[in-house]
Amino acid sequence: RNTRKLRRIVMSMRPDIDRAVEKLFGYTFFLDRPTPKRLANWRTKAQQAAATGSGFAFHGYAQTKFSGIIDRLSTITHDAAPELGLADCSLIAVRLREHLASEGLETLSDESGGASQQAIAFFRAHDIAFRIRRLQLLARRLSRDWESDPEIPDAALDLARWRINSILAIYQQADKHAISGPEFKRLALQVMERPGDVLDYLEKTRLLPETDLRAEGALSDALEAMPRNLKRRMLLTYLGFPYYDIATLPLFQNDTGSEYNPIKIDRISPDDARSIREGGTRATLRGIEFYNFGAFFSRAYRENDYLWGRLHGAERMIDLVASTLEEPLEAAVITSAKRAVFLAILDEEEAQDRCANGIIDTIRAEVIERLG
Repeated sequence: RNTRKLRRIVMSMRPDIDRAVEKLFGYTFFLDRPTPKRLANWRTKAQQAAATGSGFAFHGYAQTKFSGIIDRLSTITHDAAPELGLADCSLIAVRLREHLASEGLETLSDESGGASQQAIAFFRAHDIAFRIRRLQLLARRLSRDWESDPEIPDAALDLARWRINSILAIYQQADKHAISGPEFKRLALQVMERPGDVLDYLEKTRLLPETDLRAEGALSDALEAMPRNLKRRMLLTYLGFPYYDIATLPLFQNDTGSEYNPIKIDRISPDDARSIREGGTRATLRGIEFYNFGAFFSRAYRENDYLWGRLHGAERMIDLVASTLEEPLEAAVITSAKRAVFLAILDEEEAQDRCANGIIDTIRAEVIERLG
């Protein structure tokens, strides 16, 4: 229910936020080449405008962000140091808060209504969740909101989705690298006495501001390859995200992550498996005859459809696995894998004598001709 509410809120806010971003930068900025330096400047300007324009709401938003960061920092520290014997991470969270208060983070906002300089430094160093939520919103828009738009080519959407997931991986890898080493475990064991050491280590190891530069370099390359209408929507969403986050994070703190995670559905169908023979279902299956009862009346039809079922299933499994890789495989590698699997299936069926040799020989010849 909360997910549906959040979606309605985000959709209702979109026209106003788009106008706010266009007013902030001017309508012509979409024609500029989005270099990493420009993206960083645009991002900073949009975040400042969203913070100062949100009025009293910003304080609650900043506190929500701060609490979320402390919760995660205390959780990963607790997980890295079970030898402390703590029942949960609450005492670690208290120590981290006490340390940060002593460093000047009793309050997070300044007189102008935006974030204080200490809060800005803390968020830049530790707020990885904000970066991930922003990219997840882009991924959700690509996978749901813009997928049915006839003005945007499917190939452009697929490439953009792959690029966004690759950028997400940059942040996830930086986070994983920081908390998986023995040094973090050593510091985690001392967190109750030296909480600042844990924070300093994570700041220097994750290097989120530097990671932002890498991520925005990859994003600028991705935007450069997009058609203009998709690039414009991506920029409006990326730069407008602080407005969305300020409005929604305090309301649905525990639900925003799942809302922005796209769910991709892959189909296993003869119409999607065309490496051996074009034409899909009608070109390969015989059971569709006689109003889809053809296989009931013919053993040859059943053998044909059974064999093609194995081949189609194998092809789709290879495609699905390949689609999950961070670095895409070359087409020749995928073709070679499919050829080897197809021939192995045909050899196995021939040895088991489950299908007529004529069917096997025909398909084997097609595999060799199409795939080399």
